[in-house]
Amino acid sequence: MSGIDLGLFNVTEKNSGGVAAGFGNFTGDSHVGIQAGVVNVVSKELQGFQVGVVNYSKKPYGFQIGGINITGQTYLPMFGALANSSDESYLGQISAGLNFSKESPYQFAGILNGSRKGYLQIAVGINYVDEGLFQIAGIYNSAGYHKPIYLQMALGVNSASQRSFLQVAGIWNFSKEPSIQIALIGNSSSSSSFFQLALLANQAKEKSTFQISALSNFGNQSKLQFSTILNYRNCNKPECLAGSQIAVLSNYAIRTSFQFGLINWAENANVQIGGFNQSDEVRSQIGILNRSAKTEGFMIGLFNESRDLTGFQIGLLNVAKNGIFPIMLFYNSNYEKNPSKNFSGIVNSSWSPFQLSIFSPLQIFSQETSIYGLRLNFLYGRNDRIYGLDFGFFNHTSETKGISVGAFNKIENGAAGLQIGLYNDVMEDFYGLQIGVGQYNRKFFYGFSMAAIAITGEDVNGMQIGFLLNSGKNFLLPQFGLGLNFADSSPGQLAGIGNYSKKGVHGPQISGGFNIAHGDVYGQLGGLLNYATGDAIPGQISLLFNGSKFAPFQLTALGNYAAGKAFLQIAGIFNVMTSDYSIRDGKNSFLQASLLLNYSSGAYGTYVQTSIVNINGGRDGIKGASSIVQLGGINFNKAGHFQTGGINVSFGMQGAQLGAVNVLGDNGYGVQFGVVNIAADDFSGVSIGLWNLVLDRQNGLSIGLFNYAKKLNGLQVGLINVHSEGTVPLMLGANIGIQENKSDNSK
Repeated sequence: MSGIDLGLFNVTEKNSGGVAAGFGNFTGDSHVGIQAGVVNVVSKELQGFQVGVVNYSKKPYGFQIGGINITGQTYLPMFGALANSSDESYLGQISAGLNFSKESPYQFAGILNGSRKGYLQIAVGINYVDEGLFQIAGIYNSAGYHKPIYLQMALGVNSASQRSFLQVAGIWNFSKEPSIQIALIGNSSSSSSFFQLALLANQAKEKSTFQISALSNFGNQSKLQFSTILNYRNCNKPECLAGSQIAVLSNYAIRTSFQFGLINWAENANVQIGGFNQSDEVRSQIGILNRSAKTEGFMIGLFNESRDLTGFQIGLLNVAKNGIFPIMLFYNSNYEKNPSKNFSGIVNSSWSPFQLSIFSPLQIFSQETSIYGLRLNFLYGRNDRIYGLDFGFFNHTSETKGISVGAFNKIENGAAGLQIGLYNDVMEDFYGLQIGVGQYNRKFFYGFSMAAIAITGEDVNGMQIGFLLNSGKNFLLPQFGLGLNFADSSPGQLAGIGNYSKKGVHGPQISGGFNIAHGDVYGQLGGLLNYATGDAIPGQISLLFNGSKFAPFQLTALGNYAAGKAFLQIAGIFNVMTSDYSIRDGKNSFLQASLLLNYSSGAYGTYVQTSIVNINGGRDGIKGASSIVQLGGINFNKAGHFQTGGINVSFGMQGAQLGAVNVLGDNGYGVQFGVVNIAADDFSGVSIGLWNLVLDRQNGLSIGLFNYAKKLNGLQVGLINVHSEGTVPLMLGANIGIQENKSDNSK
């Protein structure tokens, strides 16, 4: 057909050209020109325009403008108000709703963009891409399962499984190897990073060049760390010495070049400037209280103490144990390689019930004396073993069993009992109760710990509460905090801002902000969003967004996403269940219920979908599922079983369609009941409507005002009945056709 085709329904069996305008326009092969209607279908190539509520073409060389656009390959931009879906969209997709494509250079969406490969994604809601360049979202960006992502910007969370060059987030950035991360709450790198800027915390597992945070920084080989509360570096390599830490409160490093803060603590440092400076090996210290096992340079402060000094000391009290005069007022120096004098107290004894220390070695008993009773430290006291009560400004022991109360408590080996201090540092295992502002247990912890910042290097076998930050490897009991919880694994996490698990959570995650688990989690309840790379059982509940590999239940006001499968999805705006992107484990979704759109592309589809727009991509029919039900305004199904709505479109239907317009795009059987019923290929079953059309073979019954079938093996009942290849092509009232399946001749 070539020319102008006007009517309620315009149907061409093979090729068509010109303008087709009507409620429904259908071309069995290719179309050149314009289709304008509620439903436009071109089975093969389109060269021109489709304008309608639902547009379909397998291979368009033109524009699709409408509510829902569906293609195989398209060479011009797709404009779908509700959704665009294609295999390859070579010039992009634009929608107020959702965009899906295996490959698209750019996608602009109001709700969600999903693509295996693309260059630019911009969404008010969520972006997913496997191989991409740029993502901008209001809620969440996820990218890079195989390739790096260059830019991610989100008001919520950015996640990059591989390398990222720039991430900007309102809540948190996650990346394996980021170049630049900027976030309102925090940044995390599972490998190396160049620059991190955050309000709450920065974390880098390997190298980090610059870390700037209003609260805390955690890194391995960090070149520069700047914060108000805490900077932490745990690198022990020689190249780690070339790094700087600047904090209002405290700095800790194994090796560092420069530290500036109220409290500076290092095993090896070049320069320390602050109120209290402690280092095993240092070149220069400037502060109120300076301590070092080995000093090659100078110490300037009120109190200075070094076991091995090569340089000078200026202060009220200066101690150089290898000097000619071990203790001097105002000034002391040593430039000779003298052995350290074993002078650590006035009296040598194996044990004592009491110890009084001004500033070690100005103490009654030597360092080697074990104290069974009470120790009082005015500024700094050092004994190998304390069994009893330890009170002072800076309490330093090798082993403590009892009660330690001080501004700083440092225990080089293990400890058991009670610790109360501004900063508690235990280098081996701790058993008991810890209370402080900052606590760092290098090894295992057994007991109860409560602090603003609580960090355990190994497992926590007890309860640890960190009001601002709570971190450890494997937790025996749940984590609690007003700020952030970090863990490799935990039986549960409760936080005011957010929870993060590297491996999984053997319990629930509950927060006022976000929950993220790289692995399985037993339930997530978040104020803003929930995300799990594994299974979230029994489900996820949040205000904005839920995402997981598998979740039996997802409930949110905005949207749900399941990369594998979700049995029940309820959302205010949209639900998505797919295994077609990066995780291919999807089977069935029992129910998707939302206000605007449901999308499912699992291997077996979704049992029930109810929304204004329902799209089901399941391809395997009834092999793995019972009947699939769609209740909505517009329903699209690639293997449908039951559809009821204004417009129903199905490829390979095996069931029933009830609606104003019912379209079967491929072979199928069942019942069509509506105003207009169309089957583009063979149809076996019953069609009841005002207008019934079967473009190829019909096996069954048609009842309507107008009935058409190219090949008929059954009965037509209506005012006008057309059997184009029949003996009598046109009959009034009724027409009957009896054909063998392999024959094209009427009998």
